[in-house]
Amino acid sequence: LESTGAVTGYGAHVSPPLLGYGIQAFVRVDPHGGYTLRHPRTLELISRPEIIEVHHVVGEDCWILKVAVADTLHLEDVLEQTSALGRTTTSIVLSSPVPRKPLLPLR
Repeated sequence: LESTGAVTGYGAHVSPPLLGYGIQAFVRVDPHGGYTLRHPRTLELISRPEIIEVHHVVGEDCWILKVAVADTLHLEDVLEQTSALGRTTTSIVLSSPVPRKPLLPLR
């Protein structure tokens, strides 16, 4: 898999709560016109360490962000910056029964 480029890297799986991140959430963003993933304000937002995944999607929203924060005040701070770019909808993760599965080649 490495020789074909299918393996893109290696990393450690860490426990967010043990690192002080007590809350994880998904934030769906429908940005105002002009805000793209290349816009300076968007780049500033997604460079925050709390933003751990960014997905560009098709549908009602344009982006889905996965965030890890210490508490609700920390989440509020992230959401204030995010909502300046457009309409947001937030879902707080209660648990992750299947946090990550290995992706196997299609046969």
